Amino acid sequence: MIATLSFTGWLLVARDYLPDPEWVHFGFSLFLGSILAAVVLVIRARNLEGVEKLRMGDRVRQIEMESALSQTERARRGEEEARRALEGAIVQVRESEQRFRGLADATFEGVVIFRNGHVVDANTRAAELFGVSVPQLLGAPVLNLVAEGSMDDAARVLEGGGGHGEGLDLDASRYDGSLFPMAVSVVSTVHQEKNAKVMVIRDITDRRRVELVLRRALEEAEGNSRAKSTFLANMSHELRTPLNSVIGFANILMKRLGDELPVREMDYLKRIQSNGEHLLSLIDDILDLSKIDAERMEIVREPLQLDELVGEVLRTLDVQARKMGLELRSEVPGELRPLVADARRMLQILLNLAGNAVKFTPSGSVTIRVLAEEDSGRPARIEVSDTGIGIPAYRLEEIFSPFNQVDSSSARSFGGTGLGLTIARSLCELMGFDLYATSRKGEGSTFVIELDPGRGPRAHDRPSALNAGSVGEPTG
Repeated sequence: MIATLSFTGWLLVARDYLPDPEWVHFGFSLFLGSILAAVVLVIRARNLEGVEKLRMGDRVRQIEMESALSQTERARRGEEEARRALEGAIVQVRESEQRFRGLADATFEGVVIFRNGHVVDANTRAAELFGVSVPQLLGAPVLNLVAEGSMDDAARVLEGGGGHGEGLDLDASRYDGSLFPMAVSVVSTVHQEKNAKVMVIRDITDRRRVELVLRRALEEAEGNSRAKSTFLANMSHELRTPLNSVIGFANILMKRLGDELPVREMDYLKRIQSNGEHLLSLIDDILDLSKIDAERMEIVREPLQLDELVGEVLRTLDVQARKMGLELRSEVPGELRPLVADARRMLQILLNLAGNAVKFTPSGSVTIRVLAEEDSGRPARIEVSDTGIGIPAYRLEEIFSPFNQVDSSSARSFGGTGLGLTIARSLCELMGFDLYATSRKGEGSTFVIELDPGRGPRAHDRPSALNAGSVGEPTG
């Protein structure tokens, strides 16, 4: 048998250990050694297990440390890349700011950047406008740049809205207290990575000076026009008195001495009467035109019956129309509500339009037509139509200008001064009406009074040079 003694470490060899006398001595030692050996084996196994755990823990910690070192390296590299990117961005921002400042300094307008009501940047031109240096502008309240009289408007734009390019004219205050006019516009921006606003400033001193000159010239022209109108009105009254006397005495002579005077002298008296009446009509037109220009024309609105007014016009022009072989006609609805207007001026307008139609119609007819609203019977439109010589389409608006004639032959052939239509349109406008003309080749002309312009055709709906197509002579 071979046995291992744990205490001594000896090796005992025996062929038969039972009768061996040494066994008695070593029996107990062998038993105890076996127990101790088992204990030692258990302890060693546990120690080995602990060592293995320690080794595994060390390996795990080593792996974790290596991972941490790797993450740290990656983080360091990321930080390095971020730092380089940040440095590049800073360089780009600085270059962009330098380009912006270069452009801002080169522009003629002043540029002021402000945030929370205080200037944070400005260009050289802005400093020049306010008589300071750029550093003196920085940090100053932006409202300090505005004169006291413009403070409310400036606060509304600079502190309130103004983020979308709103602009207005303000009075600016320089560092020395002097004022100058400026046009400003304000837009939102980002400055140094923060929200801000940009105020662009233009000195409009020259523009204000030109506006002042133009305003004074306009006031002077208006004053001269009023003075001219007043003069014409006064002179017209002064001329009417002796002219009425001339016409009146000519009528008296023709009535009293008509049978006694020779034919030639009678013709002289008729010429005196005719020319006097023509001159009186011209003076009346000038008087009316001067009153309109001077805003002294009085309009008395009252209800009037258009059928009676049209009848009076026809009676007045009947003799003249018969002499020319023309037919005077009227078309007036039976149930027609009264028209609220100035009866005297409406009669003047219709006499002018119908008189022109008779004058410029060699043959055919002249018709005065009243159109009413179907549901209410309220007068809506008055038309004066003729079968006369017509009006060129491109002159349909020009005929309403003062002293307008298509050519001198019209005035010589048909008479007239070119003031009648001007006065008629002005009187219509004073009463809230609208007057315009239409004309077609071979069909004469039609003058339309829109009594309710809001319901009538608009200006762009009226016949124009492209669709009217008349090439005749004008009505004047």
